[in-house]
Amino acid sequence: VELSADAVQDARKNAEANGVDNAEFRCGKAEDLMDQVISSVGKSKCIAIVDPPRAGLHINVLSALRGCGGLQHLIYVSCNPTSWVQDAERLCRPSSKRYPGKPFRPVRAVPVDLFPHTDHCELVVEMMR
Repeated sequence: VELSADAVQDARKNAEANGVDNAEFRCGKAEDLMDQVISSVGKSKCIAIVDPPRAGLHINVLSALRGCGGLQHLIYVSCNPTSWVQDAERLCRPSSKRYPGKPFRPVRAVPVDLFPHTDHCELVVEMMR
């Protein structure tokens, strides 16, 4: 799910060029489309990759990810350590009405320096259930 229609079109072209036929790309706000995406997956095993804005994942997205039974593997790309901590707490906490489903657990975290000579660093976290 991506806001930029051009980016979605590029992703589809790249997937086709590389023989990837098991990925889906949609244009729009994640918080608006996540229920559709989750219902299309059903209970099938799947992997999600999220790269939220600096504010982190929308509450509806967090809840949908937690509630998707087929989602066993989550890759979280963070550009903001503060929002990462807030989202990780919600993704890893015990089940509740707001956050149904089994919690995730961080397996591996890798810092990625995309902006040399600055204090900024991306964080890529692998999470599993």
